This record gives sequence, C-alpha cells and structure tokens, in this order.
Amino acid sequence: AETTLPGDLEVDGTLVGGLSGLAYDPGCDLFYAISDDRGRFGPPRFFTLNIDFDGATAAAEVLSSTALRGADGELYARGDLDSEALALHPGGSLFVCTEGVPHRGIPPLVGRFSIDGRVLEEMPLPSHYLPDVDGSRGVRDNLGFEGIAITPGGDRIILTTENALLQDGPAADLGVGSPARILLIDVTTGETVAEYLYEVGSVPDEPRPATAFRTNGISEILALDDDRVLVVERSFSAGIGNRVRLYLVDFNGATNIRNLDSIRDADGPEPAPVRKVLVADLADFGITADNIEGMVLGPALEDGRRLLVMVADNNFQPSVQANQVLLFSVSGVPPLSVAPRQARIHEIQGAGHVSPMVGRCVAEVPGVVTALLGSRKGQAFWVQDLLGDGDPATSEGVLATAFEGLPLVAVGDVVHLEGRVHERTWRSELPVTRLVASGLDIVEREHDLPVPVTLGDGGLGIPQPEIASPGLLVFDPALFAADAFESVEGMRVRVEKPTVVGPTSRHGEIVVLADDGRGAALRTSRGGIRLL
Repeated sequence: AETTLPGDLEVDGTLVGGLSGLAYDPGCDLFYAISDDRGRFGPPRFFTLNIDFDGATAAAEVLSSTALRGADGELYARGDLDSEALALHPGGSLFVCTEGVPHRGIPPLVGRFSIDGRVLEEMPLPSHYLPDVDGSRGVRDNLGFEGIAITPGGDRIILTTENALLQDGPAADLGVGSPARILLIDVTTGETVAEYLYEVGSVPDEPRPATAFRTNGISEILALDDDRVLVVERSFSAGIGNRVRLYLVDFNGATNIRNLDSIRDADGPEPAPVRKVLVADLADFGITADNIEGMVLGPALEDGRRLLVMVADNNFQPSVQANQVLLFSVSGVPPLSVAPRQARIHEIQGAGHVSPMVGRCVAEVPGVVTALLGSRKGQAFWVQDLLGDGDPATSEGVLATAFEGLPLVAVGDVVHLEGRVHERTWRSELPVTRLVASGLDIVEREHDLPVPVTLGDGGLGIPQPEIASPGLLVFDPALFAADAFESVEGMRVRVEKPTVVGPTSRHGEIVVLADDGRGAALRTSRGGIRLL
C-alpha cells in the first residue's frame, strides 16, 4: 500500500519533509522519522507519526515535531547537523547519525538522544571516518553515514556509509561500484566491535543526457539479528528517476577490517565483503519509488506477518518529489515482544530529580484531572493518583499532554492514560516530568479531587537554607528545598497564610512564603525576601 504526506504540511511550526530515517516504537505503536533539514525550514528535528494499515489502504499522520538540541539545551547552529537516520533503543533513547559536513571540517556524529531531543552522549568514531583538511580521507560530502540500526537485543549499533570513504575507493558511478563500510559499535562501551566491507553496486541507469547527475548508494539499514541486516540501495539518474532495491546481508564469512585505515592497506588477500542477496526490486511490484531513505519493521499484522514501512526524502521539493510512505507485509522477520507496561504516577516520577522511566511507554496510568492548562495543540493538564504509595519522596502528580483527537477532559475526570514518559527541561530550570498521551480513556466524571498537601507548618516543611545538592547528585526532600518541591511536583498543594514577597511574573506567577513568612531569613524592610 502507498500514501503520501502533503508537501506543504507544517507541524509545530516546522515543514514536514526530508524524511531520511525511520524508527518504530512497539510499546507506543508510534513511528519516528528524522528530517535531514540542516536548518533551512526549521531546526534539525524528528517527527512523531501514526502509520496505519487496514489490510488494503495506508494512512499516515504527523503528530508532532521535536527539535534536536545539544547537551546545553540549545538548538544546533544552522548548517551544522545533517541528520540522516535514527534508531530506537529498547531502553527508550534514540540513536541518530549524521553525515557531517566534510568541506567545512564538521565530522559525522553518532549520538544518543533523549526522546525530548537532547543529546545524552556522543559515541566515539574511528579516526578513519573523520575528514582531514586536504579532503583525502574520511567520509565524502553527502555520502557519509546514511543508515543506522540497533540489534534486537539492544547491545550493538550498526551503521553504514552511503559510499566508500575517500581513502577506500571511488564513489559509485556507471560501471563503477563503491566499497562502503558497515560499522558495529558496542552500546555500553562505545567501542568499535567490527567493520565490514559492503560492495555498493554501480549506477544501473545512464542518465539523460549522459553527463547528467547520477548516483547509487546505501540509504537505509535494518537489523534482523546480530549477523544479518536488510539494506536499501537507492540509485538516481537524471532524466530516468530512482531505482530502489532491497538486499539481505550476512556478516558471516566477511573480513573484519576495523584496524584498517584504508582497505588498500590490507596485507595479503583482499578483504572479503559481506554477502548480499537481492530480495526485491521495488520496480518489480509496479511501484514508482521516490527517494527512499527510511525503512523499519512495524507492528504485527493479523496473519502473523510484520509491516515493513519505507519513507522517501522529498528534498523539500514538493513539486517534483513526494513524502512517500510505502507499506509491505513481510514474513521471516523477528516477532514483536515489547508492550507498554502498566504504571502508576509515583513509579513514573520516582524518588529523584528525573523520572526513572524517561523514554518508556506506559499504559493504564490512573489518575484524576486536577487542573487544565492552555495548549497550542491538543490538551495539557495535571493528573494525580487517587491512592498513592505512601512514600513522601515520590510525587503522585504529573503533567500530561494529549494528542489531538483524544477525548477532551475536565477537572474531576478520572482517566486512564497510555503514552511515553518525557522529562522536559528549560535551560537553567529544574526538569518537569511529562506524560505524552497517545491514548486516553475517561472512566468517571466529577470525582472529588485529592486532599492538597499543606506547605509549611503542620505539613511539608521546606528546608532552609540549602536549595539543592551540588550538581543535583543527591536527592533528599528533608535536606534540600528543590527536592522537597520535586516530591510534590504536579500535586495539589495548599499554602496557609501566604505572604507575597516578590513581583508578579509575566506569566501570572506570584512568589509567596507560607505562614506569614514566619521563620524565613533575609527579609527586607518592605516585607520582601533578599536573594543572594
């Protein structure tokens, strides 16, 4: 089946296009598509999608856009990040690879990102992938890392270059193949486990005119197990169009070339490449394939087969290229084994500054809606568990956002939520746990709200003068003020005899002390509070 996304579609203020990699989350039944936009139509980003197949027709909907950010929370500078592929780790984080920008001296990147888009770590790469100043080694411009996959067990990252490294051989052309590399990295240690040679085929079609642009290369990779992958080879010849072929690749018997700076340096016999077997040429199915750059296995079908989904990169040229989505049913691939786990809000919050379940999908999360927030898209509201776990260190409240199309909630509604756990941070502010709901059931209306926690005398005391431990390395609500507030994040609270000690913010927030400010240090003559 086939469908397309509109070329002028905008989501969260960014243009949908450049879809260059695809990942599937079986726990949430959602897809993630990376855009290769370097900042022209929005920041480097990935999209969250619903992709459905009813046995005959396909449907795709883009739900949200998430910007990629550096460790400092800032957006990447325009032109610095050419994101080409992404893969979802079973632990809930996303691995993203970029091609780099060799002519500007920007190396490729393989990073682990939170589901909120912030980089968590960068994996070290062997030096022979890094561009040098004279352009004689490293990845080629626009032919670097193009595919990334994670083995089903989650212990290895598999990457592939689109064409050969500069020192390994030529780029693909008419009658000329290209020795690309497949790189395996240990997720835990970051060490390179193996590298293998993959022979990219020559450009199959002569362009029109004969001197016009043509190319062939690997555009995506999908791991079946530790030793076998599916590889997409996609060619383009001007005046002819694209040809997309799918190969089954086996590493067994291939030479491990991880210690070779260049395959031309090999002593003895030439390195043995991986074995590749043609599985399908999309033209044989009568499909006019566009610029296919993303591929992933999706949900299980009723007959036991899996859905194989491909997406095309329209290069932000909607008049000549499409955001194409292709769906196939396939057999002989790994079965699904992941389902969202049932969870309570205190499990999601945990006793700490950051949720222990960030990136995980959860189901049947119960609670009552305690307050509504404005939202530009969908809904945003606070929800609190009616029972709790009795642990004063774990909050029973959480911020929830819900996609458009879900039932509208009101204060007092008892709900069951399903979705993914995020941890939102704003520069120097403390993180806020958020549940992004993809499913929402209202099980009761007009329920009584939980009794609020009293802040101050007779209730939760706010420690003084310590705000937080250095680096937030210790969590103790009895010792640190920030931790005390974290323990009631999202919960209903009551402030007895509040005294205003600061101006109203532009967001309508007021700064108060409980109990008429009794016991507070550093008060001013006007009744305010002095900040050091």
